[in-house]
Amino acid sequence: MSRADKLDLLAVLSEKARRAEVYRYKTMFKGLYDWQEEFITLTKEFSAVCLCAANRIGKTYTGTYIDSIHLMGEYPENWKGHKFDHGILTWLLGYSGEKTRDLLQQELFGRLQGGKLTGGLIPPELIVDYKSMSGTSGALREVRVKHSSGAGHFFRALNNGTSGTIEPGNINSSSPNGWVVSGTGNRITLDQPAVSGSNTV
Repeated sequence: MSRADKLDLLAVLSEKARRAEVYRYKTMFKGLYDWQEEFITLTKEFSAVCLCAANRIGKTYTGTYIDSIHLMGEYPENWKGHKFDHGILTWLLGYSGEKTRDLLQQELFGRLQGGKLTGGLIPPELIVDYKSMSGTSGALREVRVKHSSGAGHFFRALNNGTSGTIEPGNINSSSPNGWVVSGTGNRITLDQPAVSGSNTV
Protein backbone atom coordinates (compact mmCIF):
# COMPACT_ATOMS: atom_id res chain seq x y z
CA MET A 1 0.00 0.00 0.00
CA SER A 2 1.40 3.35 -1.01
CA ARG A 3 1.76 6.27 1.36
CA ALA A 4 -1.06 8.07 -0.43
CA ASP A 5 -3.33 5.05 0.00
CA LYS A 6 -2.44 4.87 3.70
CA LEU A 7 -3.31 8.52 4.15
CA ASP A 8 -6.62 8.01 2.36
CA LEU A 9 -7.40 5.02 4.59
CA LEU A 10 -6.49 7.01 7.70
CA ALA A 11 -8.81 9.81 6.61
CA VAL A 12 -11.66 7.33 6.06
CA LEU A 13 -11.13 5.68 9.47
CA SER A 14 -10.93 9.07 11.18
CA GLU A 15 -14.20 10.15 9.59
CA LYS A 16 -15.83 6.84 10.57
CA ALA A 17 -14.74 7.36 14.19
CA ARG A 18 -16.01 10.94 14.14
CA ARG A 19 -19.42 9.90 12.86
CA ALA A 20 -19.64 7.09 15.43
CA GLU A 21 -19.06 9.66 18.18
CA VAL A 22 -21.41 12.34 16.82
CA TYR A 23 -24.23 9.85 16.19
CA ARG A 24 -23.55 7.55 19.15
CA TYR A 25 -27.18 7.84 20.27
CA LYS A 26 -28.05 5.45 17.42
CA THR A 27 -26.19 2.53 19.05
CA MET A 28 -26.59 3.33 22.77
CA PHE A 29 -29.88 1.46 23.18
CA LYS A 30 -28.20 -1.87 22.47
CA GLY A 31 -25.78 -1.31 25.36
CA LEU A 32 -28.36 -0.56 28.05
CA TYR A 33 -28.72 -2.77 31.12
CA ASP A 34 -31.98 -4.64 31.76
CA TRP A 35 -33.03 -2.18 34.49
CA GLN A 36 -32.54 0.74 32.10
CA GLU A 37 -34.68 -0.89 29.41
CA GLU A 38 -37.31 -1.70 32.04
CA PHE A 39 -37.38 1.93 33.15
CA ILE A 40 -37.89 3.08 29.56
CA THR A 41 -40.66 0.51 29.07
CA LEU A 42 -42.51 1.80 32.16
CA THR A 43 -42.93 5.20 30.48
CA LYS A 44 -45.38 3.54 28.09
CA GLU A 45 -47.74 2.64 30.94
CA PHE A 46 -47.18 5.49 33.39
CA SER A 47 -47.22 9.24 32.76
CA ALA A 48 -44.82 9.84 35.69
CA VAL A 49 -41.80 7.69 36.51
CA CYS A 50 -38.98 8.12 39.02
CA LEU A 51 -35.52 6.59 38.80
CA CYS A 52 -34.14 6.40 42.35
CA ALA A 53 -30.82 4.56 42.58
CA ALA A 54 -27.32 4.67 44.08
CA ASN A 55 -24.69 7.22 43.12
CA ARG A 56 -22.62 6.67 39.96
CA ILE A 57 -24.86 3.88 38.69
CA GLY A 58 -26.15 5.59 35.54
CA LYS A 59 -29.18 7.73 36.46
CA THR A 60 -28.01 10.81 34.55
CA TYR A 61 -26.79 8.65 31.66
CA THR A 62 -30.20 7.01 31.42
CA GLY A 63 -32.19 10.22 31.79
CA THR A 64 -30.21 12.27 29.29
CA TYR A 65 -30.29 9.43 26.77
CA ILE A 66 -34.09 9.24 27.05
CA ASP A 67 -34.30 13.03 26.80
CA SER A 68 -32.17 13.10 23.65
CA ILE A 69 -34.37 10.50 21.97
CA HIS A 70 -37.54 12.43 22.82
CA LEU A 71 -35.98 15.71 21.72
CA MET A 72 -35.06 14.37 18.29
CA GLY A 73 -37.92 11.90 17.86
CA GLU A 74 -35.36 9.32 16.70
CA TYR A 75 -36.62 6.19 18.47
CA PRO A 76 -34.67 2.91 18.24
CA GLU A 77 -36.41 -0.01 16.56
CA ASN A 78 -36.83 -1.92 19.85
CA TRP A 79 -37.95 1.09 21.93
CA LYS A 80 -40.89 -0.05 24.10
CA GLY A 81 -41.36 3.18 26.05
CA HIS A 82 -43.58 6.17 25.37
CA LYS A 83 -43.11 7.91 22.02
CA PHE A 84 -43.89 11.50 21.10
CA ASP A 85 -44.90 12.07 17.49
CA HIS A 86 -44.33 15.82 17.81
CA GLY A 87 -41.82 18.27 19.24
CA ILE A 88 -42.15 18.74 22.99
CA LEU A 89 -41.28 21.24 25.72
CA THR A 90 -38.53 19.87 27.98
CA TRP A 91 -37.34 21.26 31.30
CA LEU A 92 -34.04 20.26 32.89
CA LEU A 93 -33.81 20.89 36.63
CA GLY A 94 -30.60 21.52 38.55
CA TYR A 95 -29.53 22.94 41.90
CA SER A 96 -27.69 25.75 40.09
CA GLY A 97 -26.78 26.98 36.64
CA GLU A 98 -23.42 25.22 37.00
CA LYS A 99 -25.03 21.89 37.92
CA THR A 100 -27.54 22.11 35.09
CA ARG A 101 -24.75 22.99 32.64
CA ASP A 102 -22.27 20.33 33.75
CA LEU A 103 -24.59 17.40 34.48
CA LEU A 104 -27.45 17.75 32.00
CA GLN A 105 -26.77 20.37 29.35
CA GLN A 106 -23.30 19.05 28.54
CA GLU A 107 -24.54 15.48 28.16
CA LEU A 108 -27.35 16.52 25.82
CA PHE A 109 -25.84 19.36 23.82
CA GLY A 110 -22.11 19.36 24.56
CA ARG A 111 -20.06 22.51 25.06
CA LEU A 112 -20.10 25.86 23.32
CA GLN A 113 -17.15 26.09 20.95
CA GLY A 114 -16.89 28.90 18.45
CA GLY A 115 -20.55 29.75 18.88
CA LYS A 116 -21.67 26.14 18.23
CA LEU A 117 -22.70 23.32 20.54
CA THR A 118 -20.69 20.14 19.98
CA GLY A 119 -19.97 16.90 21.80
CA GLY A 120 -23.41 16.10 23.19
CA LEU A 121 -25.83 13.30 22.38
CA ILE A 122 -27.74 15.57 20.02
CA PRO A 123 -25.81 16.17 16.77
CA PRO A 124 -24.92 19.83 16.11
CA GLU A 125 -26.92 20.00 12.88
CA LEU A 126 -30.14 19.34 14.84
CA ILE A 127 -29.56 22.27 17.19
CA VAL A 128 -31.43 25.13 15.56
CA ASP A 129 -30.83 27.92 18.07
CA TYR A 130 -29.96 28.62 21.70
CA LYS A 131 -30.10 31.38 24.29
CA SER A 132 -27.49 31.82 27.01
CA MET A 133 -28.31 31.84 30.71
CA SER A 134 -27.37 35.01 32.53
CA GLY A 135 -24.99 34.67 35.48
CA THR A 136 -23.45 31.32 34.52
CA SER A 137 -20.69 31.10 31.91
CA GLY A 138 -21.44 28.57 29.18
CA ALA A 139 -24.89 27.72 30.58
CA LEU A 140 -27.96 27.84 28.35
CA ARG A 141 -31.43 29.07 29.20
CA GLU A 142 -33.10 27.70 26.08
CA VAL A 143 -32.19 25.40 23.19
CA ARG A 144 -34.27 24.67 20.11
CA VAL A 145 -33.87 21.24 18.54
CA LYS A 146 -35.19 19.95 15.23
CA HIS A 147 -37.64 17.08 15.76
CA SER A 148 -38.02 14.25 13.25
CA SER A 149 -41.63 15.33 12.68
CA GLY A 150 -40.32 18.63 11.34
CA ALA A 151 -41.66 20.58 14.33
CA GLY A 152 -39.48 22.66 16.59
CA HIS A 153 -38.58 21.56 20.10
CA PHE A 154 -37.86 23.66 23.17
CA PHE A 155 -35.48 22.93 26.04
CA ARG A 156 -35.49 25.21 29.07
CA ALA A 157 -33.36 25.09 32.19
CA LEU A 158 -34.57 25.62 35.75
CA ASN A 159 -32.08 26.17 38.56
CA ASN A 160 -31.44 27.89 41.88
CA GLY A 161 -33.51 25.35 43.79
CA THR A 162 -34.74 21.78 43.70
CA SER A 163 -38.28 22.60 42.59
CA GLY A 164 -39.98 24.63 39.93
CA THR A 165 -43.48 25.37 38.71
CA ILE A 166 -44.58 24.81 35.13
CA GLU A 167 -47.64 26.82 34.15
CA PRO A 168 -49.45 25.52 31.05
CA GLY A 169 -51.27 28.83 30.69
CA ASN A 170 -47.98 30.55 29.93
CA ILE A 171 -47.17 28.28 26.98
CA ASN A 172 -48.13 30.02 23.76
CA SER A 173 -49.95 28.37 20.89
CA SER A 174 -46.72 27.70 18.98
CA SER A 175 -45.20 25.65 21.82
CA PRO A 176 -45.12 21.85 21.43
CA ASN A 177 -47.82 19.70 22.98
CA GLY A 178 -45.89 17.65 25.52
CA TRP A 179 -43.43 17.89 28.41
CA VAL A 180 -40.43 16.00 29.65
CA VAL A 181 -39.09 17.21 32.99
CA SER A 182 -35.69 15.91 34.06
CA GLY A 183 -33.39 16.42 36.99
CA THR A 184 -30.62 14.55 38.72
CA GLY A 185 -32.58 11.81 40.49
CA ASN A 186 -36.02 12.43 38.94
CA ARG A 187 -37.91 12.62 35.70
CA ILE A 188 -41.54 13.31 34.93
CA THR A 189 -43.25 12.96 31.57
CA LEU A 190 -46.57 14.67 30.90
CA ASP A 191 -47.92 14.17 27.40
CA GLN A 192 -50.95 16.48 27.67
CA PRO A 193 -50.07 19.71 29.49
CA ALA A 194 -52.90 21.84 28.10
CA VAL A 195 -54.87 22.01 31.36
CA SER A 196 -55.72 24.80 33.74
CA GLY A 197 -53.59 25.47 36.81
CA SER A 198 -49.99 24.38 37.15
CA ASN A 199 -47.85 21.32 37.77
CA THR A 200 -45.12 21.57 40.42
CA VAL A 201 -42.18 19.17 40.30
